[in-house]
Amino acid sequence: MSNHSVISTDKAPQAIGTYSQAIKAGSTVYLSGQIPLVPETMELVDGDMEAQIEQVFSNLIAVCVKPPVAACRTSSN
Repeated sequence: MSNHSVISTDKAPQAIGTYSQAIKAGSTVYLSGQIPLVPETMELVDGDMEAQIEQVFSNLIAVCVKPPVAACRTSSN
């Protein structure tokens, strides 16, 4: 019996190819890499490197938020 689940959201770019946005296996979450695609258009974000970095992190956060993934939260330790 498999103890994993697929995590996906329409708030981040859909996976292109045969992978998932994230997989939760037991208490571990494996996030797929992101590029600076705008989820609504599936096109690269306009702007400089800072805009691209912000889009990548927005995409990663969107995957972690739906459903809430404790493993994606930062720690102050």
